[in-house]
Amino acid sequence: GRNIYAHFKSIENGELKVKDINLYTLVLRNVGIINDFKCLSYEIQPNMELSSNDIFYVGYDIQAKYINYTQEDLDSIQSLFDVIKIAHCSNNEQYYSIYMKYLGYIVRNLNSKSGKFLVLYSKDHGTGKSSVSQFMGKYIFGKNLYHSVNELEKVTNEKNQHLSGKKFISIEEASCVKGTYKAQFNKLKDLITSDQISIRELYKDTRQEEFYGEFILTTNNIHAVPIEKTDRRYIVLEVQTTYLNDTKFWKSFSKNIFNNHAGDIFYSYLMDLNVTEDEFRSIDNSMFDTDIKQELKDVNKSSCELFYEYLKDNLQDTTDEHYNFRDLSEPFVLELLYKKDQIKIKTPETYNLYKLWCSGEGESAMMKKYFNLEFGKIAKKIKTNGINYYIIQTLL
Repeated sequence: GRNIYAHFKSIENGELKVKDINLYTLVLRNVGIINDFKCLSYEIQPNMELSSNDIFYVGYDIQAKYINYTQEDLDSIQSLFDVIKIAHCSNNEQYYSIYMKYLGYIVRNLNSKSGKFLVLYSKDHGTGKSSVSQFMGKYIFGKNLYHSVNELEKVTNEKNQHLSGKKFISIEEASCVKGTYKAQFNKLKDLITSDQISIRELYKDTRQEEFYGEFILTTNNIHAVPIEKTDRRYIVLEVQTTYLNDTKFWKSFSKNIFNNHAGDIFYSYLMDLNVTEDEFRSIDNSMFDTDIKQELKDVNKSSCELFYEYLKDNLQDTTDEHYNFRDLSEPFVLELLYKKDQIKIKTPETYNLYKLWCSGEGESAMMKKYFNLEFGKIAKKIKTNGINYYIIQTLL
């Protein structure tokens, strides 16, 4: 009783290019046979046999439908474009281009993943952070492909049957206490890039499914997104206060935008951007390095990164063979070995100093094996005469 759609690359005679076929009956193995279907744009013969190479997506289609829109139609949803460009993208053409290409990619490519995660941050409530995701979820993707949660844990939890078959997942107004989200975001990394997911339902066996879900997160907590220094997954934008608590604007926005016709117009516009996988993958990663993303990286540095900076600051100008850290709760003397602009310190002593530093800074110290793994990514590890050392670069 529910519509299922398939999208096709081509038909074997080379003359017909078909998309958006509503399938009422579908049997698909290595070779699919399609019976009793209705095509939106072309007349196709019943019982046509198609190779598996012709079919590149089978599943629930998005709710919005492609229409031949006019300039008048685009003008009718101008407030949506304004929110995206002025508020979400700070009127920055580069950010706006990335944002629109991201949206264009995810609506056109239902059976592949962008590998990106859109984060909209604002310290204030009432700026419209969630307006676009709510609109797209309800009026473009629809209930079969859209899911909204208000906690990150509801996405990373083992009981995750609500993610099954979803394409567009919105995490609204995410919040956290500093440091508590890192384990959940480590789980989220796989969901962002992997096209497989293990679905677990209560009292049922775990099953493996294909997963093409895209995520968008809104938050007013700067600690909600622990972004690593070398991250390439996150697109982070700071939402401006242009429409903060503007009741008149949002009342008009709700009337003009939150309806099926507006969904059809915007969907059709995004489809016409024709953002291919090759085009999206070719975007220079440096374009995703927004100012707020760098700020989030700095705010959410790991204890290892902060400890390394502490070492560099203290050892920058010293030439002593031993250095006494007097600013800690207990004095700690570290043996130093010099070579040009580098200082070598023994790994066991480094971990003991790290624990003492964490205690004074109120940071949770990692277990030794995890510290060695994490710190080894920041400070090069070498062995000399059977002794393990970390190298601290003291001169830039």
